[in-house]
Parts: sequence; C-alpha cells; structure tokens
Amino acid sequence: LIFLLRRPFCSILSLSRNDLYHMESHNILPATQKPIEKIYFLKTHKTGSSTVVNILQRFTTRHKKYAVLPKSHQIFSTRKPFNLGFAEPLNQAPEIAFNHMVFNEAEITKIFPKSPDTLYMTILRDVRSALESRISYYSIATHLNLPSIEPFVAAEHLAINFPKYQNHVRLGYKGSNWYYFQMSSNKSIPSLETNATVIQKEIEKLDKLFDFVIITEMFDEGLILLKNMLKLEDDEIEYLTINARKVTWKKKSHSAKYEEAIKKYYRGDYMIYNHFKKRFILKLEEYGRKRMENDVRKFRERLLDLNKKCIRGYRYKKKSKILLTIPLIYKNASNHCKEMTITILKYTNMLRKMQYSMKI
Repeated sequence: LIFLLRRPFCSILSLSRNDLYHMESHNILPATQKPIEKIYFLKTHKTGSSTVVNILQRFTTRHKKYAVLPKSHQIFSTRKPFNLGFAEPLNQAPEIAFNHMVFNEAEITKIFPKSPDTLYMTILRDVRSALESRISYYSIATHLNLPSIEPFVAAEHLAINFPKYQNHVRLGYKGSNWYYFQMSSNKSIPSLETNATVIQKEIEKLDKLFDFVIITEMFDEGLILLKNMLKLEDDEIEYLTINARKVTWKKKSHSAKYEEAIKKYYRGDYMIYNHFKKRFILKLEEYGRKRMENDVRKFRERLLDLNKKCIRGYRYKKKSKILLTIPLIYKNASNHCKEMTITILKYTNMLRKMQYSMKI
C-alpha cells in the first residue's frame, strides 16, 4: 500500500514548552550514539508501510543483513501475537525484521534486545485517513451494508454509528483501534469505559520501546530522518509509488460529529497517533526547519527524475471495488528501478533462498 498525504513541514502544528519538556524527559532527543546495527520495523496496515518494507528489504540485501522471516508467505500473523514459532529457524543472530506481525514485546526483545545499536521503528497514519483506506481496501462498507461504498462517506457513517456495528467489525487490523491492538501489550480493544489513564500507560511503554515512528502525512520527511539515522546513501530511500488507490470520488470535508466519534470510539488509536506525531515533529525541529525543507525539495526532485527514468506507464489492478495503480517499468530499466517494484512476497521469498544458501 502506498497512499501518501504530503503536507509542508511549515504547516505542521507547533509544540508548547510543556510538550518539549515531556519529550526530553522521555529521551526522545538522544545524543549521538554508536552506529545502528539492527532494525526492528513493525509493519502496520494501510499506512504506507509497504514502501518502508521495500526500502528495508533493499537495505537487507545491500548490507547483507540477516532477516527474521515468516515460515511461509509474507506475514507472521495478523491476529495472534508474534512468537518465534512463526519464524523460519534462526541460524545466526538476526539483524532486521519487517514483515507483518502483531507485536509481542516478550518475544521480540529476545531476538532484538533493546540497546543503543538497535532501532525499533514503525509508521502511523491519521486515524480517519487510515480508516477510510481500510474501508475501501477490505470492502468493509459492503460487508457491513453501509449506506455508501465511498470511503470518506462510509468511514464517517461507521464512526458516528459505531455502537450499531461494533459486534460485526472484526478484531484487529479490520476493526477499531488497530494500532492499540497491534502495538500494545494489552491485546483487548479498549472499550468506551476504558479510562484514558489505562491507554496512556500503554503509550508510555511504547514510548520507551519505539525509537522512531514515521508519520505517513510527513512520509518524505520521515525517510530523510531515517537516512540520517542509518547513514544511508540517497538512492537507498528512493521509492516508486505502488498500489496507490485510483480515486474516482471527491473527498469531502470531515464533520465535527466524525471528529468526536473518532476520539470516542477509536480512542486508543487516536491517543497513540497524536502522541507519536508530537514526537515526530520534535525530531523535525531538532533536524532543522530550513534544512528539512531544503532536503525534502531535493529528495522530491530526485523522485520525479526517478519516475521518468523507470516508469513507462501504469496499469490498474482491481481489488474488491477499488483500482490499485501499478507502475510499468521500462524493459531496459536499471536494477534499481526493478527492485523498487518487487512485491513484498517475492522479495521475502528471494531473501529466504539467499539465507538458506548461506547456511549450506
């Protein structure tokens, strides 16, 4: 999935002194540390995470990292918390993970102990935007017989009338509070009665675990920060847009009722997203406003040039009732162009073969 909502850095909300003090107290502005050797990426649903996975898969092959891979297909699990039994046998200490899973701190920290040379990261998207994307991708409007299949209309209706549908919405990535379910140690979805303090305690745990959280609405800025942290080359964070939805409807402005419904029925996700959005903005401030604006401009110029070199056109793949955009690569395109369009499943299978040959 890639459906990126880019906003200028200068338009992002500012932070108060209290916010800055809070972030500093949680060590979100770490001093320069020794090079990062290991990466754990928690892949989330409908957030642009597939683009990040492609970048990390290319990173794995280029830097000869040993990856934790599912026993089959490309997903560890979307329902059950991760355990080592879901993974291919490990023949050496793993250095990277990026396939879909439900986070399980106890198991993950066994193979990726928290240390200065290990980066825990994920990506989060605005709760309303992510809900709209899920509704169209998983045909939730059709399954729940919502009054409209247009994702903006259907998402608003579902959120405002959530009590009517809550027993029919599946747990986890197709249901409500998917970030809370996938990330936190408490796998029960927070109810209306769940005190915000309970959710906040889970967020504080996540705050200590996850070193870096990209915000989809500032995706390119996130990649530039990642490049800086990992000391990557420019081409290592380049990407081509794949599986973007071909939108055939007009986006409508959100109502105040919709906003209140998200805060009420999707409280866990709403609080998680806003917490890490503030953290992300602080990282941008630390990087430097002018410096980031300049780097983003140069990066997007590179992406435009890359598109001209790689893409000869597009085809559209039908998924449920939506069309996904698939770029067509020139036959004589570079390996770099081709690598960026390899599916997660195909790349995962390639890595399995590579790692299997290493142990023989």
